[in-house]
Amino acid sequence: MAIKNLLLKFESSIKIFLHEVDFFDFDSEAKFDFVIAENVVPFQIEPSEFLLKLINFVRPGGLLIFNCVDGVSMLSESLRRILCRKLNLIDSNLTASAERIADFFSADLDQLPGMSRKKTDWAIDQMIHPFGGRLISISESLDSLMNFARYLGSSPSFYTDWRWYKDPSFLNEEQNQPVIDSFTSLQHNLIDNRETSVARFITENNTLNEISSKVFELSKVNTWDHALAQQLDIYCKAILQNLSKEQILTRQALNGFCTFLETSDGKDLTAFRNWWGRSMQYVSVVRI
Repeated sequence: MAIKNLLLKFESSIKIFLHEVDFFDFDSEAKFDFVIAENVVPFQIEPSEFLLKLINFVRPGGLLIFNCVDGVSMLSESLRRILCRKLNLIDSNLTASAERIADFFSADLDQLPGMSRKKTDWAIDQMIHPFGGRLISISESLDSLMNFARYLGSSPSFYTDWRWYKDPSFLNEEQNQPVIDSFTSLQHNLIDNRETSVARFITENNTLNEISSKVFELSKVNTWDHALAQQLDIYCKAILQNLSKEQILTRQALNGFCTFLETSDGKDLTAFRNWWGRSMQYVSVVRI
């Protein structure tokens, strides 16, 4: 009903159709110039299958715009979700839980100049909301769409194509592959919006994403116990070992987080409170 009421504000200038149906059951003979899927691909049970369903509604030459979130970009918020469990900030009272979380992370959220949501809304969306599905990276999404769409652009932008038009690879069927390789070599830059560093070995970033994705899976657990704390400590130390030497601020933040897990002294979170990843990325592709 809230969606209907919002859309009615624009119905005088735009013809709007709202279909109340499971997306996988939805079908249409029409093909569209633009298909926009904001905030719906990550956290699906099978996000790649969701993307393949979406691209079917795009006409050749049309655009699909969607979001990606991966373990690396989500790490700082995954750790905040875990803190909510450790500190018992969440209970059956949604409003009270959101207020406790917003209060505890108020200083953190003040570090985001582009913050548009109420702090309590952020708490519900990112800290309390149960994430049932899994994450999807730009590289995985482009690999899934390899035979159906070509990469056009993204935010943040990370890819520069230096191929000459006379280069045979310019018309290669797998034009997404150079983009995938470029993204993966730079994926570590998603971990912290305060720092950027040069490309590094793809294997290093694959390992970073694998470990960070395991932290995300821990953040789905609604309780805090010794076994979870031990596992989290192992993952955090592995991430610290993986970080580039240029990622000084990220290292300080993660060290402070690890220390807080042992001491529960709020002062140890000082560096952590300034740390936010580039959590969500926008991607546009052209249907082929």
